[in-house]
Amino acid sequence: MLEIRGRKSGRLISFPVAIAEHDGERYLVAMLGEKTNWALNARAGDGRAVLRHGRREEIRLTEELSDRRAAILRRYLQVAPGARPHFPIDRHAALEEFERIVDRYPVFRITSPRIDPLPPRRDAGPDRAVQANPRPPDPNSEQASAGGEGGHRRLGRGHPPAAVGDEPGQARRVRTIQDAGARPVLTAGRRPVRASAAGPAVLPNRYALRP
Repeated sequence: MLEIRGRKSGRLISFPVAIAEHDGERYLVAMLGEKTNWALNARAGDGRAVLRHGRREEIRLTEELSDRRAAILRRYLQVAPGARPHFPIDRHAALEEFERIVDRYPVFRITSPRIDPLPPRRDAGPDRAVQANPRPPDPNSEQASAGGEGGHRRLGRGHPPAAVGDEPGQARRVRTIQDAGARPVLTAGRRPVRASAAGPAVLPNRYALRP
């Protein structure tokens, strides 16, 4: 069954058809000649149609104008008994006899509709890669662990991170000293700063504790 949109009504119209196979290709033949309705619709609708033969298949009908039409017409009469009364010659006629009538019966080759390719997939690349499940810092570490950008270092034993200056000559090493019975003392370079219980210790110059 062939489904094709009407050139005037715009509605889908179904036509029973017989498919002739020749040299690995499939063909439809307009057995009623140039005035066959579905052939006129195919020409007006750029050949877009649907075949239903146990499954739905979107197709495009391309009109065949080559010298193979005579052999296709003969093959068509062999597989379509209902079309034989509409032809002036027998299905066993010589190929030369079919060549005399090829212009009276339009032949269409069944092809697949053109499908535009999808745009290429954009790969995220290494610049957009994200590290999964980063390993958290050990809060019980005695050594200060390096932080993120900006020269931050994280102090051990749960102390808040301290920002370390980036100017030349400034000390870039921060460590904790835990004495028995004494408060923690932060040392930046040679100038010790004692932490206060009321708030975070204040480092000289550009040294400051982050909350």
